[in-house]
Amino acid sequence: MILPPDILAKIDSCQILARRVVEGLPLPGIHRSTRTGESVEFHQYMQGDDLRHLDWRLLARSDTLAIRTQTPDSPMRVGIVVDASASMAYRGESSPCSKFKLASILAAALAYIAMGQGDEVSLHVYQDVLLPGSGIHTGLAEFCHSLEDVEPAGEGRADAALARCSEQVASRGVAFWISDFLDGEDALGRRLRGLSARAQGVTAFQILDPDERSFPFSSARRFLDPEDSRRRVDAFPEQSRQEYLERFGAHQELVRGICLREETRFESLDFSDDLAGSLARAITVPNIV
Repeated sequence: MILPPDILAKIDSCQILARRVVEGLPLPGIHRSTRTGESVEFHQYMQGDDLRHLDWRLLARSDTLAIRTQTPDSPMRVGIVVDASASMAYRGESSPCSKFKLASILAAALAYIAMGQGDEVSLHVYQDVLLPGSGIHTGLAEFCHSLEDVEPAGEGRADAALARCSEQVASRGVAFWISDFLDGEDALGRRLRGLSARAQGVTAFQILDPDERSFPFSSARRFLDPEDSRRRVDAFPEQSRQEYLERFGAHQELVRGICLREETRFESLDFSDDLAGSLARAITVPNIV
């Protein structure tokens, strides 16, 4: 089971809200539509209009005859992009599971919340290419099954997944991108800009192993790039730890800065974090009307 019961219990009252008013279809949901005829609308009374819709309060205040119509709220589209490249397979000695497993738990939690509030959910998993199983999912079991079948491998080429997600949310939803964001920073701004141009709000979830934050190694190690076997580094912890931590800190500030510039919410998670608390902070975003 991807979603642990304790996570389900903590996120059961969460809601995913768009940053701006959401356009959509006249179906049940919690998000107000901005399309004409799909929200509260007023127009001047014309002969033949149904007097049952006359705004009597406005008439009493200003002697103005106006017709008031109201229709149901519309659903939101929620796009979830998940990095399944080789680096996401990393699992430190003290970690309960791999980074990809944690990313899957996070993605399933987002889907659980979105489906529970009546929204349309799409999943987009990528390695070198966009993986099968990506697309719109109507049930949580199907969504989770698409993640359970994935083995992290290859390089993280996100462009196709992000493009497909942008098409799915298309001005009527929000997007979540789950990755370790440990490379590709040169293209990160461009990719987030393209996603933000179509989505009402974007959140970037960075998944890390505690080893990547602290560099806890006490003996000499040879590190291999999981996405490029030609890249390897021999490290001596007493010499390398401080240099690594400085470079890691600089990289984190760079990623945060790019996200801020592109109006993207950024959350960095590892197994020592309160996942449910981080979810609540990152996905409950007030509407801007």
